[in-house]
Amino acid sequence: IGPKYAKRGYPWQVAAVVDPQLSPGRFAASVLGRAQPETPLFPSFEAWHDSYFMRLAPELRARQVVEIPLKPELVYEQALRYLDAGVRQLILPKPVVMNETQLADLTRRVELARAKAAVASQWYYSDFPRIIAREIRQIAAERAAPLLRVEIEFSKENGLAYATPPALLELPHVLQLLSSIGLVD
Repeated sequence: IGPKYAKRGYPWQVAAVVDPQLSPGRFAASVLGRAQPETPLFPSFEAWHDSYFMRLAPELRARQVVEIPLKPELVYEQALRYLDAGVRQLILPKPVVMNETQLADLTRRVELARAKAAVASQWYYSDFPRIIAREIRQIAAERAAPLLRVEIEFSKENGLAYATPPALLELPHVLQLLSSIGLVD
């Protein structure tokens, strides 16, 4: 998700990154690292909480927005950790949770904390929809016929297996992508 925060002209700046697998060298070579090299990196929630979040003045703590770009089987637990720490603005990925019980509990916890939670549309920040739309227009022009059907093949992302069934994991992304391209409304 780093590239969306690296774009110029947006009213935000990344204040910190929590990622146990991101080395300073890899971050420095990333789009976000090149755009905002001063961004502090934390290897764990605890390190972020103790070394960054709790050292902020209360009014700055109240303005922090945390985006949790994780696999769906990890989002619920992490969202609760950040809510319990005092974060009051969350951006969550699709799908947000693994089941209705988690959704009901997370919704209840957000309301109890008087927090705000939004679901991110990753495609909004990407050039990918524009590229796909261009390719679809080219295919339709070559065929001299409109596109009437879309087939979707589900596969593992970067070879990683997810606990979520593919349809649940990928369908919201596919629908958002088709909407961003302009094929569906």
